[in-house]
Amino acid sequence: MSKYRRKSKNYTPTTALIIIVVALISFFINRPTENGQKPHNNSNYELATGNKNINTDNEYSELSSLNYDNKQELVINNNNPNFSDAELSLKNGAWQSFGNLDSLGRSTIANAMLNKSIMPTTKRKPLYVNPTGFHNKEVNGEYVYNRSHLIGYQLTGQNNNLRNLMTGTRSLNSPGMNKYEMDIAQFLKQNPDKYVRYQVRPVYRGDELVARGVQIKAQSIGSNEVHLNVYIFNIEKDAKIDYATGYIN
Repeated sequence: MSKYRRKSKNYTPTTALIIIVVALISFFINRPTENGQKPHNNSNYELATGNKNINTDNEYSELSSLNYDNKQELVINNNNPNFSDAELSLKNGAWQSFGNLDSLGRSTIANAMLNKSIMPTTKRKPLYVNPTGFHNKEVNGEYVYNRSHLIGYQLTGQNNNLRNLMTGTRSLNSPGMNKYEMDIAQFLKQNPDKYVRYQVRPVYRGDELVARGVQIKAQSIGSNEVHLNVYIFNIEKDAKIDYATGYIN
């Protein structure tokens, strides 16, 4: 038998606590999400932004014809959402509504009159349903797609609802859509008596299964504290997406 034994390490309570904290931080930073991917670190990442004026009578067609040109986010019509008086009515209080899936199974549109009263109080459960074109693949060590909510879970509590999900890239989901959702959620929490008219619409080109982008409109009732009309391209750096099928080359 060897005369030599490995010396046991006697950690002080403070040292042991530090080791546990570091291990927990490492776990949460590197844990996979419900999509089987590591979370994207967007703390220092902002989308390149441009401006675009379009004809409101033909906006879906105009948006679907746009091609990405190094500006992933476009401010539409100076951020004017152009909601009608009827669309801004508080007659029905807070509500949410989702368009039916189209003939290809794609989500179409989501509308809401947001208020703190309909925000969820429970933690979101994992997503398990797949929107059209959800064929995920790693590029540069990270998965390209998220199952993207049209109306973020933190605003109305909708989760595994295919009418409220689309195949979205990491950058479309966050920082793209997420930054607006977080700002509006904070506004509602700080102003529980106020309302925000909200609309999110994926924009497809023809019969393609993956949207080319998403349009977000928002307007606070009785003020311009929230005043928003943006279009975000559904692209990801170095990922060549076949929008017709969702497969990534």
